Amino acid sequence: MPAPRTARVRRHNGSSDQPNRLWSVRTQLLAPILIATLGLLGLGTLQTSSALSASSDAQRARVLAGTATATVRLVHELERELAETVALRGRGGTSGRQLVDAQRQRGDTAVRRYRTAAEDARDVAPGLARVLDGANEQLEQLDDARSVALGNRPADTLYLSLVDSLLAVADALPAQLRNTELANAAREVASVGAQEHIAALERDLLRASFNRGTLTKAELVRVAHLRGAQEQRQAEFSRIASPEASATYGRLMTGSDVSTARRMRDQVLSADSEALPADGDAWFVAQSSVIRRYNLVGRNLSEQLDARAAELATDARTSALVTGAATLTLALLAFLTASFLAVRTSRRLRELRAAALIMARRELSERIDAIASGTDQGPNGTAPGSTGPSALERTAAIARGRDEIAQVAEAFDTVNQAALHLAGEQAELRVDVTRMAEALARRIRTLITRQLRLLDEFEREETDPDALARLFALDHLAARMRRNGENLLVLAGANPAAPRRAPTC
Repeated sequence: MPAPRTARVRRHNGSSDQPNRLWSVRTQLLAPILIATLGLLGLGTLQTSSALSASSDAQRARVLAGTATATVRLVHELERELAETVALRGRGGTSGRQLVDAQRQRGDTAVRRYRTAAEDARDVAPGLARVLDGANEQLEQLDDARSVALGNRPADTLYLSLVDSLLAVADALPAQLRNTELANAAREVASVGAQEHIAALERDLLRASFNRGTLTKAELVRVAHLRGAQEQRQAEFSRIASPEASATYGRLMTGSDVSTARRMRDQVLSADSEALPADGDAWFVAQSSVIRRYNLVGRNLSEQLDARAAELATDARTSALVTGAATLTLALLAFLTASFLAVRTSRRLRELRAAALIMARRELSERIDAIASGTDQGPNGTAPGSTGPSALERTAAIARGRDEIAQVAEAFDTVNQAALHLAGEQAELRVDVTRMAEALARRIRTLITRQLRLLDEFEREETDPDALARLFALDHLAARMRRNGENLLVLAGANPAAPRRAPTC
């Protein structure tokens, strides 16, 4: 009996053995990792962008710190120029002209530095354009103010308008900074600059009053107003100042000249305005020293602002580099790890699929053919002479793992062995049935052959026509039975050769 054909294995997802890449296991494993990696890259990009923005803000703060320094320095030089000009007018306009010219040269130098710093500030902070334009308009009138100041008319209002426009620039700088610490540091510089300006106004006002020996009510009100403005600015400074700035202010604004100037001012507010007890020159010297101290405080605070901005810029750049590098490293590591695991998992699954196809398309049929032909079995239940690794050999390495795929491979090995064993049993059963059918058919044919021989003998000896007719009918039936036996031999896979005429026992 020929071996039955094995069932055809159905191929899913089309006729090709290649899986759909869109729905492959590798893609399904990589998709969530890729999404998470993209999210990590997005988060890292945001953090890096934030760090770069902080670095840009710190760089802008450095530029604005330079602008604040140039502004308060120009304010200081203009106030000194105004004081020297007022003193020159008080001396008749001739004695001490060299002092005024020297101070004007220092003022021109400060103006050039301010213009350069203002242009830099305009580039990094377009919001300062309005106040910078106002200060530039006032600076254009500086030459006119100087010409008027040397004449018979006072030019104090022109100088004061210019100083006010510069102080407006200093007050506008903090609003251009997003970092609270740097913005407060810029406010500290602006507050000290305003206090210096108020001190200069007090110096000029009380010097004239001390030289006259009297203080009008309007001047007294003006002094009280300036004192209130100075206290307000000092309170503002104390509210926003950092510990370092407060220490710098306390260290530089402490001294005998500061105490002397404060005492002389308090005497003016408490004494009879008709008879001032102080000397104008002594007041001028003491208050000028206070103004220089304010200028030193402003410069120190500007330097601290610049140093802190540089430190923050460096930290922000470092943070941006570290964040970007760490994000890229983690994303690359995650993607490579996921790719390795996905490829490894996909390869192992393909090995399992190949092993299943080998078992279904080759090993089962070879096992059945080997049993049917009576040859010995090869290793792992394969037929001798089979090419390529067996299904068990392909899954052996996978089954040594500890994950779920290894468990599937182990279960597949069990199923494979059970299938081969069952196929062997079925094949052996078919062989046994075939051999039994062949033996039975040959036995039947032998018996019928002997029966035909006996009938031939009876026919030769019989003379009665009726008896011969019955013998011929019986002979015909026996011949048909012999043909059925031969057909049974054919079905059993044997060769129905002609039997020997000799009787068999």
